[in-house]
Amino acid sequence: MRFGNLMFDPMFRYANRDDGKTLHFTPLESAALSVLTANAGQIVPRQRLLDAAQRGEADALERSVDLLVNRLRTKLGDAARTPRFIATSYGEGYRWIAALAPEPDDDVYVAICPAAGPAALRSEPRVRAFLADLADALRARLPSERGVRLLPAAAANGADAPFRIEVGLRQDPAGVHCAVVLRAAVSGASLRAERWTIAPGDQAGAARTAAATFAASIKSDIWRTVANAGDLAGPTDEPVELRRHRAAVLLPRTAQTWLESKRNGR
Repeated sequence: MRFGNLMFDPMFRYANRDDGKTLHFTPLESAALSVLTANAGQIVPRQRLLDAAQRGEADALERSVDLLVNRLRTKLGDAARTPRFIATSYGEGYRWIAALAPEPDDDVYVAICPAAGPAALRSEPRVRAFLADLADALRARLPSERGVRLLPAAAANGADAPFRIEVGLRQDPAGVHCAVVLRAAVSGASLRAERWTIAPGDQAGAARTAAATFAASIKSDIWRTVANAGDLAGPTDEPVELRRHRAAVLLPRTAQTWLESKRNGR
């Protein structure tokens, strides 16, 4: 996602500047950026930033939130008196004020929408990691021209994509529950619904495994939707056989293996 002259990694581990320089962020800085951008335009209290920092580094309590923000401003090329990214709300906290730069939507085939749920869960690092892993897993499975975009919070109604993935969050003692729904954008029809729980002791590898499993299922459902959409076609529409052939070519492993998968019900 792009803010001003910076293109940020979805996990805020780094940002590429227009002049070619790469800015690297510590886990503490990444956690703060995640919270600030997830609540763009809103005042984030110092305590909220401190809570996020505690998940980023164990010694966060020994650090000043103000010092953390000053370090971020230095890296971002920002200034407290004339801010472009982080504004101070004296006595309250900080606000992310940079506008999200629009991106072209023409090549987006699958849009992963911002997670819906409590703000604390939306900015939870393990939730953000799961969404980033899901986007990467889909990119690995779809042809390069079938673009996948992980939409930032500031673009909740963003890409004009044929397929959308919606994620809802809730938490209980068992962990953070992620409901993942694949929808056809035009009809709004739900094509698949899955649920995954991030247990308190889960490591990063669990998110990658779940994301890979979901991505494989999502690709199969996209194929099935594209291939079967012509089953009720009228006399002037494209024949079903041609539509299925086009779907096989659209999402290849190869056309032949997709046709074999269809016959075998996979």
